Amino acid sequence: MKPARIVLAALVVVVMAVAVVGLGMGDAPKPEGLAPQGAQLVASKSRIAKGGDKVSEGKKEFDSEGCASCHAIAADGYKGVLGPRLDTDTDPADEILTSITKPREDIVKGYQGNLMPTTYGKTMSKDGLDAVVAYIKAASGKEKKGG
Repeated sequence: MKPARIVLAALVVVVMAVAVVGLGMGDAPKPEGLAPQGAQLVASKSRIAKGGDKVSEGKKEFDSEGCASCHAIAADGYKGVLGPRLDTDTDPADEILTSITKPREDIVKGYQGNLMPTTYGKTMSKDGLDAVVAYIKAASGKEKKGG
């Protein structure tokens, strides 16, 4: 494991411990929107399964970076609540990428502004970042209309 990933994994563990203990954070917000269910869940699983190498690599990156510790994606059984749920994300790919690489620029209402690591833009490759975005888009299958 690369030293940067070890440090990041340790940071995720500390953040989770602080959240569990509730030190200065209050209650974690409920993930916005309900988890995809029924046909939506089947469609999400299908998009991920049929997403090809890029989506598959994105899931691997998502797992290895510890994203599921904070973010929910029902199709893969991820139930994180510290960050926004990602299988209902409607942002375009470029906004998702910015949320990963510059997480302090646009904080989703109700979430702590300082939990998401700011290092992903430096520690992850462009291909790795693009793959995570592709995985999130496959999981959600949604995009904002007119924006």
